Amino acid sequence: MKVILTKTQKITKVADGYAFNYLFPRGLAVPADAKHLNKLKQQEQKRIKLKAKQAQKLAKLAKQFDKKSFEFEVEGNPETGQLHQTMTRAKLAKSLGVDKKYIEFDKPFKKLGEYKVRLRFGDKVANIVIRITIKK
Repeated sequence: MKVILTKTQKITKVADGYAFNYLFPRGLAVPADAKHLNKLKQQEQKRIKLKAKQAQKLAKLAKQFDKKSFEFEVEGNPETGQLHQTMTRAKLAKSLGVDKKYIEFDKPFKKLGEYKVRLRFGDKVANIVIRITIKK
């Protein structure tokens, strides 16, 4: 008997007794009949549209940020150039208004200066410059 596994949405062939006595009662699978196959196809089409929409949104974000520079004023010691707090991925993401998973750099910034940061939105990449200065 062919069934559709509910978690993975994969069609699998299993024994009738296993399907009726174990999978169906626990909600782990549904029969692979026309009704459920159509529903599966519609869900897949919806997933593809959503993925395309997200890719479009990420491409727009990458274009918006590409080759821009941002200046941040933070507390620190002007004589040594040390910051009182490091500029981390989370702080940078909050300031830029993006999720921190899109930001890429090697180490948190601990000193004043200019830093190149890469924002990776899916397969699109935006390079930005971060300038850190002391609050006056």
